Amino acid sequence: MEVILESIPFGIKISNLKLNDMDNLLRRVAKAQMSDELRVHKRYWYAITNTWKEHKPSYLTQRVVDHGNMIEGVMIVDSDAGIILKYLDNGTLNRYATMSEPFTPKTRRGFLGSTPGEGKAEFVNSKIRRPGIESRNWTKTIMEQRHKIYYALFQKRVNKELALYWHKKFSGR
Repeated sequence: MEVILESIPFGIKISNLKLNDMDNLLRRVAKAQMSDELRVHKRYWYAITNTWKEHKPSYLTQRVVDHGNMIEGVMIVDSDAGIILKYLDNGTLNRYATMSEPFTPKTRRGFLGSTPGEGKAEFVNSKIRRPGIESRNWTKTIMEQRHKIYYALFQKRVNKELALYWHKKFSGR
């Protein structure tokens, strides 16, 4: 079983463009840019789980999906690690695990890395409800850091491809 850790939608509606050379050019550029962006995101997720000994993601993969009207980048992680990463990223209302004392989490909100931490889960009892896990907001933090960079790199790539396209079109090649 795989868990989708992160989904990155591409920010323009490609379906509004006519199916012609420009559409194909933009679609090709969007896929290439999304593929590059996913490699960057993969490095962030590895940094977040770097000090994990148990439940360390055994793999993180990525794929670019063309839905016809949208290009989407998807990060996928194995089920155990994926579920834990989702709980930590989004937070929970309740928690049923009792942690050892002293306990220091390996990760913290908005920090795209991990530290050694201290302690572990002692036991889980569904009858003992504790305060939930504080959301780490990693997905949001990564998106905020990458947003402007992503679109600037995309624009640069589009400009380069358009220059090549027009050069070929008017030079007769």
